Amino acid sequence: MADMDDELRRRFEARLNAPPPPAIERLRTFLASYVASGDRDMLKSAAKTRPGSILDGAEAIEEVLQGPLEPGSLYHIVSYDGNRRLAQQTDEAAAAWLAELAADLREWLGEPPLSSM
Repeated sequence: MADMDDELRRRFEARLNAPPPPAIERLRTFLASYVASGDRDMLKSAAKTRPGSILDGAEAIEEVLQGPLEPGSLYHIVSYDGNRRLAQQTDEAAAAWLAELAADLREWLGEPPLSSM
């Protein structure tokens, strides 16, 4: 039994010490987990009950918006992983939607928006 406990502890420590996944993967996971089947009220509530996950989502959005992406990929991420239909099917519209979402997440967390840092 001690061997199993040691193995579980080693795996847990390895996961804690592992570098975080790339921002784009964190964004996709966040959208699929918190946005795809919910609404803004659910996210606002999650900001109180799971602030770490919500902050990670905001940070992932902000990091992805700063870096270059393949054309069409940002719209695809929002529409597929976020399950959101945008009036304009463009990366620019997806970027604006994500920026607004990140600002709302930070507001609900009581964090300053990225632009004021």
